[in-house]
Amino acid sequence: ARIKPTIDNGGQAIVNDEEGFNNLHEEHQNQWLNRVDPRSIESIHSYLCWGEYDYSFFSKINRLKEKMIISGNCRRDLLEAYGRNFYSADIESLRSIYGDYLLFIDNFCVECWRQDYQPPVFAVSKEKNMEAYREYYNSIKEQSEAREYFAKYVHSVAKAFPTKQIIIRPHPVADPRWWHSNFWSYRNVHVIFHHSIEPWIHACSALISMGCTTAIQAV
Repeated sequence: ARIKPTIDNGGQAIVNDEEGFNNLHEEHQNQWLNRVDPRSIESIHSYLCWGEYDYSFFSKINRLKEKMIISGNCRRDLLEAYGRNFYSADIESLRSIYGDYLLFIDNFCVECWRQDYQPPVFAVSKEKNMEAYREYYNSIKEQSEAREYFAKYVHSVAKAFPTKQIIIRPHPVADPRWWHSNFWSYRNVHVIFHHSIEPWIHACSALISMGCTTAIQAV
């Protein structure tokens, strides 16, 4: 619906899947390989990869491989000099409110903000979609266990540094209530999703995450 009209009007479709780098592994390969609709491969001009890892993973799709280019991280510019200047007022405001704060990133997405959320249906067979569903629900269990581990770390840091402000930033699609219910009693912990992530990264003294692309941006 988006790609074909672009081509028909003389444009080019260049795909850079920012999630195509994150969480890729063989145990959940159907979730990721199935998301590449074979009908779109003929219409795209190039598929930009973050690095060797996602290039190797998606090279399994033969017709896509010839269009793949390793281009690096498309989200880095706003975290260099251009971004510091662009977000300067926001950065100053965040530092004036929270001081030298620590930024913890939630990328677990165990509960979704939309209560009716369902995993996507791909343009593959019913059997392949069922495999992707199984992988998705297995990954939710894994993510829930990882979140518990991560939360223990946040608890220990909040107790060890009671004068240090700590920001827990929920993922954009996540329901933040789990974090509120677990950290409401701390006066130095704030669960906040507000504005783009870049000024928050610029302003913090450190970013701590498990498996989020914001960690690559912060580096």
